[in-house]
Amino acid sequence: MTKKSNPFSPENRIMMESSLRAGLSLARIDLDIVEDFHDQTAKHFQRALKALKTRNDSRPNSYWDEDAGDGTTRGDQASEERFQLEALAQMNNRFGILGVFGAFERLLLRIHQDMMHQNLVHQQFKRDYLTFDGYKKSLKKVGIRLTQAPFDWENLRKLHTFRNAIAHQNGFVTEENVDDLNAFGYKKVGESIDIKDNDFQDSAKLVRESCRKLVEEYSAVLSTTTHRSRRKAVPLLAAVSLLALYIVGRAALRSL
Repeated sequence: MTKKSNPFSPENRIMMESSLRAGLSLARIDLDIVEDFHDQTAKHFQRALKALKTRNDSRPNSYWDEDAGDGTTRGDQASEERFQLEALAQMNNRFGILGVFGAFERLLLRIHQDMMHQNLVHQQFKRDYLTFDGYKKSLKKVGIRLTQAPFDWENLRKLHTFRNAIAHQNGFVTEENVDDLNAFGYKKVGESIDIKDNDFQDSAKLVRESCRKLVEEYSAVLSTTTHRSRRKAVPLLAAVSLLALYIVGRAALRSL
């Protein structure tokens, strides 16, 4: 006679906890990659701007008035070159915002997938993936409130709003997003959202803390839930497998 799996067994509990930690590790890896890319790119443009300044400082004043063709001067060209480098540095910060929010959203998706297998998702949220607002509402059904402590909802909402403006409106205030951005000081259509290095760093720190707190809150939900699916190991094993693949792949790259 086949023995039925006990959803409350220590083995199953260990598996769920291991997978949650793996999911958190994957989120941290996502953030490490984004932060490393941002830092390396920022250093590149800092060096380029410093080199440009050194080169320009070596020119005599008369140089900047010289004709460079097409109705421009050497000074015009230098200003344009500096503007382009500064714009690329700003784009690096914008890419960073997309990356850090993406790390949080992927963890939300992993937990949502696990909730689906645990039969913890309310009927209206039984879809492969949800919007950010959808995840918020679905998690609320199991007692996890992103809008309340220990989460920093105001800054999560700000990050999400900026992410949407960057992803969908190229970082500009438009008729479509002005109402959302108004709460964060952007009131005029046509304005460009200014993302500085410290804004990116604060966002990365916010997401790291939010991921940690989300896993802690969901772990508490699982420990008190009395209705669990017998398929719980499927998404959890997938997370563990992804983490193992990443570790093996990274080791292989280092050996090259």
